Order: sequence, then structure tokens, then C-alpha cells
Amino acid sequence: MSDEENRKQFAGIVVPHLSEAFAVASWLTGNRTDAEDVVQEACLRAFRAIGSFTGANARAWVVTIVRHTAYSWLAKNRPSEIVAVEDFLDESV
Repeated sequence: MSDEENRKQFAGIVVPHLSEAFAVASWLTGNRTDAEDVVQEACLRAFRAIGSFTGANARAWVVTIVRHTAYSWLAKNRPSEIVAVEDFLDESV
């Protein structure tokens, strides 16, 4: 597939679902800036994989890429330690 065909497919398959992609990324990351990073990376992944799209359900395909990208991004960019709120509270108060 040519680069021009890939761009056309991307515009028809991915672009219509970008607002929903951003909503999913925002929900998963809890942060607008992080969500923007996730959606940008997801768009790159989608563009690279556009030739593998089977035409079944574009929305589901795009949201799945965003979800997987968000999980990868969170694993790489968020601390793995979980700190309980109780650890910070002074019990004498």
C-alpha cells in the first residue's frame, strides 16, 4: 500500500474516532496532558498498522489501540509503588 493510500485510510478510519480516543485516554490516565501523549502514540501505532485493519469495526479497533497504548504508557511513566493514604495520616489527630 502506498503512503498516500495509508493516509487516506487513516483519515477515514482513525480521525473520526479521535475525540472518543481522547476521552478513553483521559479516563485511563486521569490527566489531559498524559492523555494527549497517549493519543499521539496511539495514532502512530494505528498509522503503522493501518494495512492490517480488516474493516470490521473502526471504532473498536481505534479504541483498542488507545487502550493498549495507555496501559503501556502508564506502565512506563507511572511509579509502580502504591502508597496507602493511611500511611500519610497522623492517627493522633
